[in-house]
Amino acid sequence: MKKTNWKKVIGWGVAALVIIGVVWHNAQTTNKNDEDKLVVAMNVPLTGGGASYKKGVPNAFKMGVRDELKRLNLPEDSVVFDIQDNTTTPQTALSVYHLQEMRGFDVYFIGMTNEIVAVSPLLNKTNKPNFYDMTGPETMKRGNNQTMRILCNMNMEINLLKDFLKKKKAKTLLFFAENNVAYHEQFNHLIQPMCQEMGITCSTDFYESKERDFHTIVYKLKQKKPDVIFAVGFSGSFFQSLMELYAQEMVNNNVLAPITFLPFINEKNIDNRVKSAFYFTADAFSIPGKSEKSEQFKKNYEKEFGVKPIYNDAYAYDAGVLVARAFAKNGKHITAEDIIAETPYEGASGKVVMDPRTRDLVSEFLLARVNDKGVIEEVKLAE
Repeated sequence: MKKTNWKKVIGWGVAALVIIGVVWHNAQTTNKNDEDKLVVAMNVPLTGGGASYKKGVPNAFKMGVRDELKRLNLPEDSVVFDIQDNTTTPQTALSVYHLQEMRGFDVYFIGMTNEIVAVSPLLNKTNKPNFYDMTGPETMKRGNNQTMRILCNMNMEINLLKDFLKKKKAKTLLFFAENNVAYHEQFNHLIQPMCQEMGITCSTDFYESKERDFHTIVYKLKQKKPDVIFAVGFSGSFFQSLMELYAQEMVNNNVLAPITFLPFINEKNIDNRVKSAFYFTADAFSIPGKSEKSEQFKKNYEKEFGVKPIYNDAYAYDAGVLVARAFAKNGKHITAEDIIAETPYEGASGKVVMDPRTRDLVSEFLLARVNDKGVIEEVKLAE
């Protein structure tokens, strides 16, 4: 009978214990490192009606985080992302949220209005810092003291609209809008009270995002003969509505569009005469040469992703920078107050300020127009 070599057995046993110890130590170290990482969950429309505006947002947000971590000499993987497509539908947004909640997150980012309405009651319970993207003033109230908002152009545009109405000596205003919760909120809570204060008669006409017969709609609107038209929307139908207003000669230095007009300018098959007929609101990012930081961001973004960024992307980038700064100072358990404390700063969207009263991430808004060469310019209306 062969004798057992106890020296070898003991040696193998010791080796096994050493290996187990090393694996256990590595596992504990890895888990500890993972626990220190900031997790950002994004519930955004990568398909569906909001996709054209939001596809670049995750890239820009990640880019902002990465660039700032690099500037602060922190590892890029200090912040990890969980990005999911909500297909621009509330039901999908809810499903996405449940998945991300189970995985865990430290900062949350969600768009757009209908999806925010669906998810906000659950999100509030976490008391984690969160960003709303592209929503109206009333929906913002659904958040809590950890809720912040980017692309809050509706609030910023009201002052420009008020000045536009004054300069045009308008007595009547037509709010021509895509049928979206945010635009109903904008009219009910911002525009209508402003018109009452100014003694201006205002009316509305809402169309569906899938509308195609704008000829009939605009023909009926023409009978109202409004002094000023504030035309708003964000889908392809919005652009069709603008074209029909122009075709039926309703654009006579009296139509103002929101910042969502900007993609319309990039349409190569539309003549500059049509584009230049409209006034619109814009930020420093959108006006060439207005901000050095904006111009640098445009170059870097296009070089990395192969497409030109739009204003949404600039705001998302700035939000990412602020999150990275707050994380660097406070660790992963950051709050909205930590993020707000990192403003003001000069960012991709211009001079960025986070208003502590409204928790809106804002930059300067200006009145703009396209010149005969197709270039966006800031304009000043005469008294």
